[in-house]
Amino acid sequence: MSDAAAPILHRLVPVRVMTHAGWVAGNVHVPITRRFLEAWRQGHAFVSLTDAQVEGLPRPIPFFAVHRTAVQFLLVDDPQPLEVVASTRPVREHHVTCLLASGRIMGILRVPQDVRLSDYVTHQETGLLVLEQARVDVRDPWSQALVQLSDQRVVVDPRAVVGISELGPGPR
Repeated sequence: MSDAAAPILHRLVPVRVMTHAGWVAGNVHVPITRRFLEAWRQGHAFVSLTDAQVEGLPRPIPFFAVHRTAVQFLLVDDPQPLEVVASTRPVREHHVTCLLASGRIMGILRVPQDVRLSDYVTHQETGLLVLEQARVDVRDPWSQALVQLSDQRVVVDPRAVVGISELGPGPR
């Protein structure tokens, strides 16, 4: 019998991360048995990215560690659902806008139907807000250029949110 543990198989999930200092893009290595957010939430103070492109550097670098508290939001390119559905509770879609120091993000936030939006935001269990069909309008801290992105799946760190409000249904 061997004492060696079986290797953990990973899949690469491309992300673009907006930090207080600017954009960082790369791959997060997610165990194939986990969803992205489950893997993102666990771990240390730093998140490891491979094949990273750091704003201001001329070419990708093999590895870059991003401090979790520096993350404002991230764009996740993962075909799988971001989370394991924790329950079969019906959800209600809320059209919200999040004000950040660098701009705003508008999108759809799914909240359990029996929970008020204000209660979910102030007491939400996941530590992250997932906005679907989101529009991002932010200033890049590095270049000060306005970055506008549409139809994104955005994971927002609530610590970066200055305020949040429901917009009501309809075009944005």
